[in-house]
Amino acid sequence: MKPVPGRTQKLSALAASPRELPAYQEFMNTKRLHDKNDGRMFYHMIQSFKPEEILTPQTAHEIALKMAEQFPGFEILVATHTDREHIHSHFIINSVNADTGKKYHSNLESLQQLREVSDRLCLAYGLSVIQPKHCKTPGMSAREYRSADKGQSWKLQLAITIEDAMTMARKEAVHMTSKVIEYDLRSPGRNYDDLYTVIKGYGKWARLTESTWFIKTDATCAQVRDKLLSVMDANDRLFVGELDGCAAWHNTICSSEYLRNNL
Repeated sequence: MKPVPGRTQKLSALAASPRELPAYQEFMNTKRLHDKNDGRMFYHMIQSFKPEEILTPQTAHEIALKMAEQFPGFEILVATHTDREHIHSHFIINSVNADTGKKYHSNLESLQQLREVSDRLCLAYGLSVIQPKHCKTPGMSAREYRSADKGQSWKLQLAITIEDAMTMARKEAVHMTSKVIEYDLRSPGRNYDDLYTVIKGYGKWARLTESTWFIKTDATCAQVRDKLLSVMDANDRLFVGELDGCAAWHNTICSSEYLRNNL
């Protein structure tokens, strides 16, 4: 499917209260429209990658959006998280198809198909895929199937309601703090490209001035400093500080609206 505009947000969407989300209201409107207000309300899927995988949050989100195309007609919220040692994306899927009114039913066959699609996407992007552990036990349940597949390039989980996913996201977001990065790259190296790549790797970032950036992460200031220093020269200057939520600015490179929504 083509994901619904405005619902393919990164961390901030899932960190909100579920009943404040436009996506939640749209999901419920679809259920009421087709008179499908009982049974399984939502599905929650997670696609995760190895910590050592060379992967940017932007690429992970791009892969996630392509995964979302496997659910034609279903409303879906996609969010990519970077606040763990491994990048991962959440999918909150409405159980009712907006076009047909039919319900989505997950089973072993559909799980296998999703895994194969995920593996093909990973290979297409040059990412690793671990071969599944085959289990020959007859009548294996979906829960047992997922347990047997631990360690795969992606993991699939189902939740009864969207509240489960939102609760988890809020817990993941609780330790995220705003950091300010300021640097002065001096001769000889002045390796701006690598520095920008590391800063943008934190997922949520904004450029305030030519040499000042804002990021949001659960890493400490010292951890951010050390990571940035790995691509800087010994004579470069660097400052990393934590914001307490109060700030004032003028004519920043990023928009004022972005700062108001993310500081």
